[in-house]
Amino acid sequence: MTHAALRPAAIPARAAAKFVDVIMKTALSMAVGGVFSVKGLVLATAYEVVIPIIWQGQTIGKKVMNIRFRRVDGKPIGLGTTLTRNIGDWLFHFLGYFAAAASNRSIADRMAGTEVVFDDNDTNKRTRNERGDKDKKQEGGANTQRNLLLSRRNVVNLRQQQQGKNGLRASLHLRSSL
Repeated sequence: MTHAALRPAAIPARAAAKFVDVIMKTALSMAVGGVFSVKGLVLATAYEVVIPIIWQGQTIGKKVMNIRFRRVDGKPIGLGTTLTRNIGDWLFHFLGYFAAAASNRSIADRMAGTEVVFDDNDTNKRTRNERGDKDKKQEGGANTQRNLLLSRRNVVNLRQQQQGKNGLRASLHLRSSL
């Protein structure tokens, strides 16, 4: 994918991803002994540093918001990139969002040589959506036939109830004609 095809992630998407990540880090830290315990801090740091390396620029929050960070030069994300980015984020957190609002790159992004973009990496998304729409249209015909059959059965059942025992023969005759 070319650089021109990547859309910069908007501030609301980045903030929502950060919110999900804070919840995840808090939950993980609480599970191992508390947010301010050594284990909790190590786990929270690993969450921000190691997971993006494994998931190529995404944390759970970024996955939820369908965004990722990537190196501007296109090289793979490594430990140095994630560490630099997180140190910059810790130092210039809110100031970084103001910088990102102006240029779509936070101070941490500038320090690490990264940018946050919408994850349009899956080139099959459009194909799958188009295929899904086509399948829905085909299913629509089958659903219409099934619904028509079900509504005919409902009419038969209502007639049976209205006619009582004597009307059973008539409704069976009606059912066989369908």
